[in-house]
Amino acid sequence: MSLQFKLSKQQIQVLKQATLSQAMKYAANNNHKISTFAILASHIWRSACNARDIPYDQEVKLYVPVDGRSRLKDPVIPEVYYGNVLFFSICIAKAGDIIHQPIWYTARKIQESIEKMDDEYLRSSIDNLEQRQGVPAPLMGAHKIMYPDLMINSWVKLPFYKADFGWGPPKVVGNCEIKLEGLSFLMGGSKEDEGLTLAINLFSVHMPMFKKHLYTFMPMPMFKKHLYTFMPISSSL
Repeated sequence: MSLQFKLSKQQIQVLKQATLSQAMKYAANNNHKISTFAILASHIWRSACNARDIPYDQEVKLYVPVDGRSRLKDPVIPEVYYGNVLFFSICIAKAGDIIHQPIWYTARKIQESIEKMDDEYLRSSIDNLEQRQGVPAPLMGAHKIMYPDLMINSWVKLPFYKADFGWGPPKVVGNCEIKLEGLSFLMGGSKEDEGLTLAINLFSVHMPMFKKHLYTFMPMPMFKKHLYTFMPISSSL
């Protein structure tokens, strides 16, 4: 089941500011910056783990596609190169830690898994692929379920709203259908809309609880006084 959920600029700011505030107060190393994407990914991952009712002791993975164009240095990939240069960062954690640890804790783990994808790491991955030629892609065939894992694609910087085929820029951009359960996309808005849209496919039985947790934000789960409730702007549920 594929649905889209709207996160306003104000909601994202509340989420980010509260998370960074808690990190400054409780984290051992609070000089490490946490990106907005890592914070959002942590919140989405937690919401999905809660909705899917995954056992606390089960290991789960978060896949984040990473663009290799800016990371591969010698030689540098030409700007005119046509095609994707995608690698996948993988963050692994226990479902119970994702649910019960503060958002900044998981966000740091996500960011660390992305930051390690430097030139040396990516070229090591390329060498590994060359040695494993003929191994089928893990998502090919009839396999269309990622449960209990999740993948978050960031399309925030893709210039969809700058496209103009002669009748002006688009009014709305979104995914028509996501065929893989556990696959999600974060997309930016137009100039007038500074929020983000989350498009995600989950089992229909999990979607109501996912929506509830997505719009209920608790930066430090152990303290009820830090509970924030977001009113959904729009969704298809």
